[in-house]
Amino acid sequence: GSGIQSLLRQADHDDVVILATACEDDEELKKKLYSNMTENAIKMLVEDMMFFLREGVPNYKFDEAMTRLIKSVEELTAKGALVIKPR
Repeated sequence: GSGIQSLLRQADHDDVVILATACEDDEELKKKLYSNMTENAIKMLVEDMMFFLREGVPNYKFDEAMTRLIKSVEELTAKGALVIKPR
């Protein structure tokens, strides 16, 4: 739980929005994200997702966001703040 909170704190808001938009149909991921966010943060995220869904996310933007998120995950994992469990 707190690993996801660390990621949400470190990651750029737009990157999280792009991730959430791309994984819109992944109920488990959404549950994980939302359970680590305040009600206000969820509201902001959903509003921004609506914008991205309407406008569409260009591939380069998606790729850049994923690269930054992966870097954040790697940094947090190295620090022990985030633990990746194999499925």
